[in-house]
Amino acid sequence: MKLRLCVFVLFSSMSLGSQQIVIEDPAQDGHVTFAWSSSSANEWTHYETMSESQRAAFRDGSLGKRDAGKLFEVALSVFNPESPSVTSVTGFVESHGYVSMEAEHYARKIDKTPAAWHVLEGLGRTGASVTILPTTIPSVASLEHIATQSLVLEYDLYTFTEGEATIQLNCIPSNAINADHGVGLAVSVDDGDPVITSRTSSNVLDNFMTLKAKVDMRKQGPHQLKVWMVDPGVVIDKIIVDFGGVKDSYLGPPESVYHSRPVRPNWEGGVITMKDQIHRQAPMVEKSKSLS
Repeated sequence: MKLRLCVFVLFSSMSLGSQQIVIEDPAQDGHVTFAWSSSSANEWTHYETMSESQRAAFRDGSLGKRDAGKLFEVALSVFNPESPSVTSVTGFVESHGYVSMEAEHYARKIDKTPAAWHVLEGLGRTGASVTILPTTIPSVASLEHIATQSLVLEYDLYTFTEGEATIQLNCIPSNAINADHGVGLAVSVDDGDPVITSRTSSNVLDNFMTLKAKVDMRKQGPHQLKVWMVDPGVVIDKIIVDFGGVKDSYLGPPESVYHSRPVRPNWEGGVITMKDQIHRQAPMVEKSKSLS
């Protein structure tokens, strides 16, 4: 009997791109030893459906004891590149054809007075969310102004794939603040020009809204993904860089492994609970009006 497994392992004793299986100290000849167990997919085997040989094995008591104590060959699909080293990588690491990041786990943020990025704890499918407050600031819809006038979140990532990728922003479903605003964001990679993406549909029943944009990942290696504000009022939950490996699921892929995770600064007013949000929104709006 041959048992075939397909796993994703990086850097021998340490998994850089996957949290699923870690092989500790493999031998030089490529053989490793690990514990595993198996069980039948069917809880019961009906006597009426057995073959004659199975019935004979059942009667003499050997049906459930076959292959006990035997060794089985396990084929592993291993991704173990010569470079980079574990210590040289910073950021979220591509695995299985995607990079998945919770929006609140950014590396850096750039605010523009009087507005700032804020983390909304408790609002999100798998973590917190981020948004711009106050929401009374004007939109920045011009590409020539986004890079110089807009607020931005920056994420560090490391990819093994180059070429076109889809940036998917999973957001809390929302409508435009008023008739002068839309529901949009912009994304860019490294020094590339921002690409604007706007809402085309919102699945309110699933508490879900997605914004998507195509970008060119011109090389393998480290990158900076930037998410720019276009319209206030957009609440971002998760960000996915998809090279074609993302499978359909309700919550989206789990967050990718992060190396050298920075400590998020405890800036004044940077983290807001839902209760705080209710009490603080009104005075923040008044403050923004006084500055306009």
